[in-house]
Amino acid sequence: MKTLFEKIRNSRGASMLIALLVFFLAIFSGTVALTMASSNAGRYTHEREDQQAYLSVASAAKLILGKLENPVHFKSTERGYAPKNADEVEFVNLADIQKLGLFFSDANFQKMLRTFAYQPGDTVDDVAFTLSVENAPEMGSVHVNIHLQGGEFYFRMYSQRGSSLDYQMTMKVATNFDGKGTGNFTQGPEENDFFYRDLNFDTDGAIFTAEKLQKETGGEGA
Repeated sequence: MKTLFEKIRNSRGASMLIALLVFFLAIFSGTVALTMASSNAGRYTHEREDQQAYLSVASAAKLILGKLENPVHFKSTERGYAPKNADEVEFVNLADIQKLGLFFSDANFQKMLRTFAYQPGDTVDDVAFTLSVENAPEMGSVHVNIHLQGGEFYFRMYSQRGSSLDYQMTMKVATNFDGKGTGNFTQGPEENDFFYRDLNFDTDGAIFTAEKLQKETGGEGA
């Protein structure tokens, strides 16, 4: 009888031990599953936000390129005299330029265009602005730097919307005056008329370069 009780007691102890092992294994498995799910959710969130950062600069590039499709018309400020400096260059229709909005409304960019129209080889300071479109809030804010070099405009767009990556896209747009080389201001057909020239952006030949910039510890861009 004693042996039977001992067997039962031992059997119960073994069952309890097995039950405890199963219980702890279940807890461990659940913890691992939750950790993996949390990790995957975090990775998905980062990937989604990084993709949004790329879409932000891509949308900005598309928006900017659309503004460059029409030529910009210049004229001399005085009738009968070709411009002697950038201050003697003005837009034929400033109101139309202003309506283009974005960087075209920026006084520094307008000065860049007038300087370039007068003397394409002159050194011009970069223009920087932040692009945020009211009717496209998903695009967020994109920092834009405009650099002029060798008759080509470089639009560098930078977004920090990503969780782990920043995105930078550079759009290079070539130009020509009056459908040809640099040339000079040409006097209008009438006697003592203004001097004119047109600036064209080669939007069809725009070249894009995109970069992914790994963020440093602390969330700042590299």
